Amino acid sequence: MAENGYLTQKMHREFWNEIKQLGTPQEIDLIKKSLNANVLIAQQYQRELWESAKKSYENRRVVKTPRLTELETELPVKFEKSLPYPKTSASYRQAMNSYKKHMEASMENSKRLLKSAAERSSMTSTQGQSVPLNMAMIDAVLTNLTSSFARLKDLLNENWDGK
Repeated sequence: MAENGYLTQKMHREFWNEIKQLGTPQEIDLIKKSLNANVLIAQQYQRELWESAKKSYENRRVVKTPRLTELETELPVKFEKSLPYPKTSASYRQAMNSYKKHMEASMENSKRLLKSAAERSSMTSTQGQSVPLNMAMIDAVLTNLTSSFARLKDLLNENWDGK
């Protein structure tokens, strides 16, 4: 996922060898579905968030892409559907509580990013990190997200396609 990241056939094979050792074929199918449902949609969210930051920066007002708005609704639904636990179980409740806490912080940071982009100022995250924003930085993040998303998609495809 790193800016200068890469994926080799060996890395891909090692990843899938680890996944295949995690349980029965049915459990592995659940893991694959969960990875695809949660990781890929989270990547889509990041891309749309930064596209929205770019539009906000350009327009000097907070702008959300239509897809970002859709994803804000889709993310919790897809996460909940991907859980392999019965809704009455402690594991289900624990997973949902953890997810909700993570999402609250994530949504607050997203809100701060868009506001800062619109104001063309530095963003301070909920963790106290200051991130200077300008169009070059936003474009660099978008470029890096595109390449990391492609690598992630290749990694989560069980069949190596020779890239």
